[in-house]
Amino acid sequence: MPILSGRFRANAPVRALVAAVLMLECAAAGAQATKKAQASVRRESPASPASQLEGAWKMVKSRNPATGQLLDIPGEIEITKLITGGRYAWIAARNGQAVGGMGGTCAVTANGYTETVTYALGQNDKALVGTSQKFTWTIEDGVWHHKGTLRLGNRTQEIDEYWERVR
Repeated sequence: MPILSGRFRANAPVRALVAAVLMLECAAAGAQATKKAQASVRRESPASPASQLEGAWKMVKSRNPATGQLLDIPGEIEITKLITGGRYAWIAARNGQAVGGMGGTCAVTANGYTETVTYALGQNDKALVGTSQKFTWTIEDGVWHHKGTLRLGNRTQEIDEYWERVR
């Protein structure tokens, strides 16, 4: 006696098609659930501190340490900072002419940012070569707030800068 009666044998291709459709729907549902779970993990797991600062930044504001006034960077001045792979470099240009810059290594933690200066352009900045400077940092609404005190011997200079990511 056959395992399937004639009635079920006639419907075997239909049953195979239904089974295939059900398997595809299950696979699609599983893939969708996996994507949602991965997206949830990405939202709940913030990027590492270093990766949040990686990239190109343009200074848009700086606080005058003498007056406390927050000032826009004038249009003829452009200050760009690059951070990648544990290194940083910034350059300042006025009317298309480089007027200063510095670079070296950097270390980023959840509440701190340290630059170790290995080279500098401009007479005022060369004295910082070989020093490490510590700052605090936050990013809010895509703006990096970089704050600290440059120290060189007995001299200090307050740094309070706002940077936007270059796109």
